[in-house]
Amino acid sequence: MHAKATGLLTALVVAGVVLTPQASAAEATWTDVELMVVHDHGSAVKARLICPPTEESTHPDSQAACAALDAVAGDLDALPVDDQAQCTYEWMPLTASATGMINGTSVQWERQYPNQCVLDSTTGVVFAVEASQPA
Repeated sequence: MHAKATGLLTALVVAGVVLTPQASAAEATWTDVELMVVHDHGSAVKARLICPPTEESTHPDSQAACAALDAVAGDLDALPVDDQAQCTYEWMPLTASATGMINGTSVQWERQYPNQCVLDSTTGVVFAVEASQPA
């Protein structure tokens, strides 16, 4: 019996079969991240974004936010900028942050923006969490 098991294991190794668990494609793109926008005056809003979207996701447009993250392979700094946005020079600073997992990778991301328009034009739907719950 031992010789048969050893022979089978050797055959699997020679055939290139790996006996360790592999992440499926769904697990590799799994996202569960808390997105928060904190205004300089102290108010804050947050949303939980889960991709693929589930009922536990509190982001107002999870489907679009997940698609936006997929388009940039989860790189928040690579989100496309809306060059057509006409933002003013109004100074109402806010901070956007993301904490959790994006595409199965741990992320701690934070950026400051001079106003809501610049945040919206830089991060698009991903940080459009204003309709979510207060932090």
